Order: sequence, then structure tokens, then C-alpha cells
Amino acid sequence: RIGDQCDQPNTGVLMVDGLSVYPEYLSESRVLTCLSSPDAVERVQSGIWNRPDGPNGSRMNGSTNPCLLSSISYFYTGFLLEGRWIEEPGTGDVSTMFLDSFSNLFTGNVELLENTWTYEDDFGQIHNVMRLKEGIERFLITDINNPSQANIAQSAIPAMFDRIDMDPMGFNHLPGGGNILYMDGHVSFEKYPGDFPINRTWADVVDRLNL
Repeated sequence: RIGDQCDQPNTGVLMVDGLSVYPEYLSESRVLTCLSSPDAVERVQSGIWNRPDGPNGSRMNGSTNPCLLSSISYFYTGFLLEGRWIEEPGTGDVSTMFLDSFSNLFTGNVELLENTWTYEDDFGQIHNVMRLKEGIERFLITDINNPSQANIAQSAIPAMFDRIDMDPMGFNHLPGGGNILYMDGHVSFEKYPGDFPINRTWADVVDRLNL
């Protein structure tokens, strides 16, 4: 949940649950802003993540409110998403089947954001979209007779990544690409347009859902 008291349903914030990580694990909220972003630092300094306990009741110099942490510079979806699910077959456009299902997560039902959800693709195949968690890669083996060659490692599973948009001003790195943090802990830079999640299809999802 979001809002000053964590009392409002999430209607479009792709970020970690602040109460779960701040301040014990995430001790400094400003690491959630990219210095290359056109306006992220300025917006955070204005107090959008703060309590009104600064001078004269202002947010500008108030303390961090973990309920307000949002996706200014980076996205954290919390789900294992694969680029092929998001694209229409053959065109690279956004799959309307995926878009409709993904948008349903932001209807105010908190349970939808905390559990596996399913959707049917353009070919009628059902996909289970799982929450990111340790060991999730074992569910991605495509050939049980040769699991060592048919699995997707944590090093290929995006966990958190730079914000992109159809509008170049929505990029942190205008508009050359973005950094991706993978589940194994390493970070790499992907040029735009590249593979998911630094590609046109995901940028279109962000734009259409106003994320």
C-alpha cells in the first residue's frame, strides 16, 4: 500500500514495499534516484518522499516516509516477467492480452500484487507470472531431460531496472538505454532499444499505463 500512512491501494507504483526494507535494509532512500535522471534528484529534494516534520511543517527537510517511496528513477515490478510475453507475435508491439492483465494489478486489490497471477496470451497459452523469490529459476527449466542447458539463470532475470518511457524525458540516461539489476546481484547497461526491459515494448507499457 501507498500514501502517507500506507493506507491507500497501489494504483501504479512499481517499487519495493518501503516498510519492508527501510531503514533496516535500505538505509538511505536517495539511492533510489539516478543522478542521470533529468528531475529525480530535484523531486526527492523537494520532499515528495518525506514526512511533514521539517521546518514549519514542510516536507523539504522532513524525514523519509517509507510509505511514499516510488518509481522515480527505477522500476521494481516484483514479478518474473519475460519479454516474449509482453510482445505481440511478429510485430514487437505490446500484447493487449498482457497489457490488460498487467493493468488489472492496479485496481486496489493488494493481494493481486502479492501473489502469482495468470494471463492467457494470443495463442491461448496460460502463463503463471510468479513473484520474484530465491530459487525461482528452477521453475524456468524448459527441458526436464536436459535441465543444465534448458534453464534460465538468476543472472538473466531482471529484478530492478532504469525507468524508460516513450517520452525521452522519461529516461534516466537520455535516451541511450538503462541499467538492469539482475537477481544474482550484477548490473549491466542495456542500450535502447534492446532486450526487455530496456526495449520499446516495455516503454509502451509504461506510457499506456502511466507508470
